[in-house]
Amino acid sequence: MSVDGDHAVSGVRFYSGHTIECDTVVVAAGIRPNIELARAAWLSVGRGVRVNDHLQTSDPDIYAVGECVEHRGRVYGLVAPGLEQAAVAAHRIHGGRSRYRGSSAAARLKVVGCPVFSVGQIDTDTPVTGQSVLTYERRIDGVYRKLVLHKNRLVGALGIGEWPEASRVQEAVGRRRRVYAWQRRRFYHCGRLWRQPDAQRVAQWPAGATVCNCTGVTRGTLSGAVRAGCATVEALAAQTGASTVCGSCQPLLADLLGRPAPAAPATPAKAAPALLGVSLAAAVLALLVSLMPPVPVSPTVQQVWHPEVLWTDGTWKQVSGYSLLTLSLVALLLSLRKRWPRFNLGAFARWRTVHAVLGASVLLVLFAHTGLRLGANLNFALMTVFLGLALAGAAAGAVTALEARVGGVLARRLRSWSNWVHLLLFWPLPVLLGFHIVSVYYF
Repeated sequence: MSVDGDHAVSGVRFYSGHTIECDTVVVAAGIRPNIELARAAWLSVGRGVRVNDHLQTSDPDIYAVGECVEHRGRVYGLVAPGLEQAAVAAHRIHGGRSRYRGSSAAARLKVVGCPVFSVGQIDTDTPVTGQSVLTYERRIDGVYRKLVLHKNRLVGALGIGEWPEASRVQEAVGRRRRVYAWQRRRFYHCGRLWRQPDAQRVAQWPAGATVCNCTGVTRGTLSGAVRAGCATVEALAAQTGASTVCGSCQPLLADLLGRPAPAAPATPAKAAPALLGVSLAAAVLALLVSLMPPVPVSPTVQQVWHPEVLWTDGTWKQVSGYSLLTLSLVALLLSLRKRWPRFNLGAFARWRTVHAVLGASVLLVLFAHTGLRLGANLNFALMTVFLGLALAGAAAGAVTALEARVGGVLARRLRSWSNWVHLLLFWPLPVLLGFHIVSVYYF
């Protein structure tokens, strides 16, 4: 590349021969980490001072953060990643267990009064398999927007001029949200991915507006915690309980604080496979109990033990029946994790997986209790509700596990719908179960 012009810039000529006329050239050379001190201390260095996920250097007693750091082969030249690294390092030094997973490189500036925004992977000069680029331009207003997708997932964005969706785009890049065909068409025509522009800032919401639907925390409560000194999403969560259940409201807490939206998915990567596997197993078991023919009764009485004893003998029926009741009550008690702060132990993702395991266990015991017989009248209604509850719960678990990968409005709606169906089917269960127990002992 070379710059044309004798006494002033008149254009830029590329090696391809293509020329762009201009009167100004801005050279952004980036940064070069100063690693001389680290090298003199015999620490491992590359482009920067190499650190692990705990922000420790090759000497575990020495931590490093900021623009001098190289984490997983990447050097960040921005303030926000340095602040994130500092928070993790401070937490680790204090005895915590935080881990730094990397940052989404995002920058918002104003160049000669013009807003400029970039996030993620925006270099498209070298073709990458599976990569596609969407652009929108409105020259009369000085607006240019570019989206970079990899296998239909948003991995980078660049914008010049006002972009009301910038915060939402940044969150989508951090979570690698899927971009659907109708969103592509909308962006091509009007430069927006979503139907409506971003809502007003959370700080402008009414005091009684609910920010965290899981725990019922309102904007007024959160603002009170901010005035009391909570300055981070983690501090707000510890003080109010907001975002400690599914985590989907963390971007709202970040918006209230005026900070970048956190990139961590609602279901951590380590917990998602287990939740997905258990949910699919529960769905298969529920379908088997629903669709498989009843286990046939043995044609002979000469053998010592027959499987039908499990669902015909009174003692065994009581054992399996009370096992069903116990497992169901334990699964119900897990919901206290949302509402009772004293019960707020451990990560919610693990509790959700335990809940799914209990659901699958209930279906196994249900097989032993019924022999795949759906019954009639009251028993049929009870079995229908029970199996519908299990299928809805399995669907909710599977969608929750996949939400971080699928992303988008569709995933959130599916999770919401399946959760609501799961809760709706629960309400008739205690009544039907009570009638079932009374009828068994009465008759």
